[in-house]
Parts: sequence; C-alpha cells; structure tokens
Amino acid sequence: MAPTPSLADVVARGRRRLEDAGQPAGEAARDASLLARHLLGWDEAGWLVRQREPASPAFRTQCSTLIERRAAAEPIAYLIGEREFYGRMFRVTRDVLIPRPETELIVDAALGELGRGGEAPRAILDIGTGSGCLAVTLALESPAAAVVATDVSAAALEVAKANAQAFGAGARIVFRLGSLLAG
Repeated sequence: MAPTPSLADVVARGRRRLEDAGQPAGEAARDASLLARHLLGWDEAGWLVRQREPASPAFRTQCSTLIERRAAAEPIAYLIGEREFYGRMFRVTRDVLIPRPETELIVDAALGELGRGGEAPRAILDIGTGSGCLAVTLALESPAAAVVATDVSAAALEVAKANAQAFGAGARIVFRLGSLLAG
C-alpha cells in the first residue's frame, strides 16, 4: 500500500498540473497553495506549520477539482468565492464581475469629490453594481452620502446585498433591479 501523500505533496502535484496547463511556475505554485489553504481554512502561517500533515481523501478530491477548474482558466476569485477590494474581502460569484484593483481609483476619486464625512450629504448612484464593491465601500467611507445601487441582474443584486450586510452597510444602501435605460 502506498503511503498517504502529505498536503504539500498534493499541492506540488497541483502546481505541476497548472504548469502543464501553461501557467508560469510562480503563479502555479501560488495558486495551488492558495486553493489548498482555502479548502483547509488556513492562513499562510498555518500552512507553513502543517503542510506535512497527511492529506485526507476528501481534501485530495476537492483540491484536484479546484486545480482542474483553475487549469481551465477559471479565475481564483470564483474558485474561492471572494476578492479583496479596498481592504475588505467581498463575496463574488459568477453572477458578478471580479473587483479589479484599479477600480479602487474610482473610490479614491469619488471620496475626493465627496469629502470624508464633513460635508453636506451627497447622493451616489452605482449603476451596474455587481458585487457592490463600489456602493458598499463608498457607503462605509462616506457615511453622510445616500447610496443607490442598481443592476439588471437579480442574482448580482443578491450578491451586492449580502456584501452590504456583511460589512454593516445594508441599511444605508437602496438596491434597485432594473436597467438604467428603463428609467
């Protein structure tokens, strides 16, 4: 009977699979480790200390499934279900676009226009809110502003609402389903 592979062995196998799929070595190593840590619920320190533990059959199966999805170019954010934006971890699904780091510049520009809380209340309209990262972040960073978030996708609005609730901004944002062109 073959010895049970360690968690690190499973991640090394995943890294090789991702490299075979065309990912650069460093990216493949990072992605394989991140997916494993996600499954285990561990941070990087926990991984460093415990990676030599035996990998359960369930872990091996789940990790292999995520690695195959990543090898098929599915974004990491969709695989783990979250993405960091403006220092907060937002839930993401295939129903929304993944928040991009450069979108944080929109928050900075809006906050420059709004002022950070001292001015009279302003209205913010987030059209095509998706994950709600802009609406939620602006609601939290500019508490005096009235925020309305719209999307044509009911599923996207549900993700945005869940993110707003998770950050305690749910009562501060009005969510509306509909197209900007529909009025």
